[in-house]
Amino acid sequence: MKHSNRSILYSWAINVAAIFFFVFASGSAFGSTVSKPSFNPDGGNFTSAVAVTISTSTAGATIRYTTNGSNPSQTNGTIYTGPVTLDATCTLKAIAYLVGWTDSDIKYKDFIFEVMKPTFNPDGGSFLLPPIVTIATTTPGATIRYTLNNSTPSQTNGIVYTGPVTINNSLTLRAIAYKTGYTDSDIKYKDFGLPQVVKPTFNPDGGTFAYAPSVTIATTTSGTTIRYTTDGSEPSQTNGTLYTGPITLDNSCRLKAMAYKLGMDDSDIKYKDFTITKVSAPTMTPAPGTYNSPQVVTLASSTTGASIRYTLDGSTPTSTTGTLYTIPISVGSNLTMKAIAYKSGMTNSDVTSGAYNIRCAAPVFSPLPGFFSTPPSVSLSSSTSGATIRYTTNGNTPSPTNGTIYSGPFTVASTATVKAIAYKTGNFDSDISSGLYTIQLPAVAAPEFSPASGTFTSSQNITITSATPGANIRYTTNGSIPSSTSGIIYSVPVQISTSGTIRAIAYKSGMLDSEVSLAIYSFQAADSDGDGVIDIEDDYPADPLRAFNTYYPATGNGTLAFEDLWPSQGDYDFNDLVMNYKFKIVTNSQNKVVEFSSDFHVIAVGAGLKNGFGFQMDGITPDKITSVSGKSITGNYISFNANGTESNQAKAVIIVLDNTENVLHRAGGSMFNTVNNGFHGTSDTISISVVFATPVTMAAFGTPPFNPFLIKGQDRSSEIHLADKIPTSLANTAIFGTFDDSSNPATGRYYKTASNLPWAINIPEAFAYPYEKTQILEGHLHFAEWAESSGTLFPDWYQNKTGYRDNSKIYQ
Repeated sequence: MKHSNRSILYSWAINVAAIFFFVFASGSAFGSTVSKPSFNPDGGNFTSAVAVTISTSTAGATIRYTTNGSNPSQTNGTIYTGPVTLDATCTLKAIAYLVGWTDSDIKYKDFIFEVMKPTFNPDGGSFLLPPIVTIATTTPGATIRYTLNNSTPSQTNGIVYTGPVTINNSLTLRAIAYKTGYTDSDIKYKDFGLPQVVKPTFNPDGGTFAYAPSVTIATTTSGTTIRYTTDGSEPSQTNGTLYTGPITLDNSCRLKAMAYKLGMDDSDIKYKDFTITKVSAPTMTPAPGTYNSPQVVTLASSTTGASIRYTLDGSTPTSTTGTLYTIPISVGSNLTMKAIAYKSGMTNSDVTSGAYNIRCAAPVFSPLPGFFSTPPSVSLSSSTSGATIRYTTNGNTPSPTNGTIYSGPFTVASTATVKAIAYKTGNFDSDISSGLYTIQLPAVAAPEFSPASGTFTSSQNITITSATPGANIRYTTNGSIPSSTSGIIYSVPVQISTSGTIRAIAYKSGMLDSEVSLAIYSFQAADSDGDGVIDIEDDYPADPLRAFNTYYPATGNGTLAFEDLWPSQGDYDFNDLVMNYKFKIVTNSQNKVVEFSSDFHVIAVGAGLKNGFGFQMDGITPDKITSVSGKSITGNYISFNANGTESNQAKAVIIVLDNTENVLHRAGGSMFNTVNNGFHGTSDTISISVVFATPVTMAAFGTPPFNPFLIKGQDRSSEIHLADKIPTSLANTAIFGTFDDSSNPATGRYYKTASNLPWAINIPEAFAYPYEKTQILEGHLHFAEWAESSGTLFPDWYQNKTGYRDNSKIYQ
């Protein structure tokens, strides 16, 4: 046994020596940095999938990589086991790490995939017959769209290519190819030309005619289609009348025609003028239509010396029937007017016809709608003689069958909307007139105080009066608001000898109560700095620029807690950074903020990442701040303006610390106050002081802790904010909507899962956070209901009430 033990000890000593020799003889030791990974190929432009090899010169190191834009780490990304096949544009990032070594720098390169430009077969030219064109691209899986109308094809414009395209007209064929994850191809375009149809001919070929000529249209190109127009518009394959045989022209016009045939270019347009000695058809002025009042219609023909006859009963006039037009025609009701013009030696004109519809004139209100101190008597009228009027005062829409028939003035006793309509047989109903009559009683004159508000050295007898005769007055001296039924009834002057306020209201039957008047009385007290705040109430009695201190929270400390694996939920234990805070706000006598200070104390760190922390003041721009002091900054990944705010930010951003590790004091390990029996310790308090260039309003200042955020893993672009708080100008918004995150900047949704779970929480008191790797939902039993209801349910979820916690999951 002794010999055996000696052998074991000897073997152990040899192994230890070998390990010692390997570590130190090889030139590597704990604390060294792993070599940065390399890629083969090393990024670039590609037209098809590529297999990328990732390697590091540090033996035994593990490599993780990402393609979604996030930074790889020991806990984030895919572990590299062999070549990575990429077939879509992305940024490949990789990191290498080894136990006892410092992680490598992140290697990243862009891999850009572009679809190959399409090809045509045949590749353009002139053709005697319509060519059939095949379109192709050498990029597998790509979609092709093409256009034949000179527009530019894109992923959303053009025809999706499914088979050969027949070109039936001279045109430019354009095509583009695209594929998801690839850059669109360049646009391919070529001209294709075809023969042209011969221009049509007319027989007769225009001229002046005393009759309506019959015109034949023809072309020498067989198998064509002809379209023609007589209204001055240009004929085309889609415009004009289809020619089927000789056409009769009974009015002077310019005849235009074109011919077309599948597989050939359209002919040129043929046109000739045809003058017909036919009386011009009558015109009606004003034109037929619907009018709100009776119309006087004038008839005219452009043919000199022509006579006109018309009818109003729907019958068709002729040169011998109908009323001979001599003077303008009055039209007071709905009817159809028809007219014909004629002249000896000429062909009668066409009959002109038009419907005139006369709408009743809309009712007019007197007096006009508006504000009244007494109920008005309202009259209604319509300028349409014989029209009946109906009205409503209950908001309903009047009609010829609904509402009260107006017979005389009516009283509007209370605020109401009056609506009215006029109607008459043979006329269209009028538009509806509508107006709001607001009955507003006069208000009692507001009370006046004598003497008025001011500062005094002796007691005062305050007289309260109202300019409204017979008004009663009530007043208070305890800060409450008086009314016509509450407060002290004023009868004799009010004696006041201490600083305070008097509020008073005047009231009278049949009138509205007055506004509440306020008088402030002060009695001389010391105000050393002259800022209007007496010394006993002034936190800074010797400083006219400062007056009051306010603390947030008012008592104790508030708590911020973060989960740093965003956009993934991760272990969701909300102890990656737990920080207490306390704000002191200094305001001047106008209640504007002059400066503020804040103490931050790290309570727990359950993360392996080296995180930073800061806050954004959403209502303040950087130029409004004179100085920021007290920051804990040891690295160089954050840049600052001269005043101490962060550079390149649209809003004022205060960085409290850039690495939580720099303020912690513990025995060792990556955990801090998150697991029992290990890695307990204390942390430094960081005291931030911010001074404003000029005092700012409380509205612009906002509410502490403002818009706090965690800087993940010292990556300045990776920010984790409270739910629905906007990121800073430096945040990487490309991360939004990835993994478990459902942020949507377009709708103002930030840093929440699809079920409203956040990655950061703000609690106005001390927070009992979960153990490491224990979800917050297991320790705080109503957290999910609170988050998913957007704070409606269980707003006090963090308190230690019955049924609220499982204390076995809470860090003790």
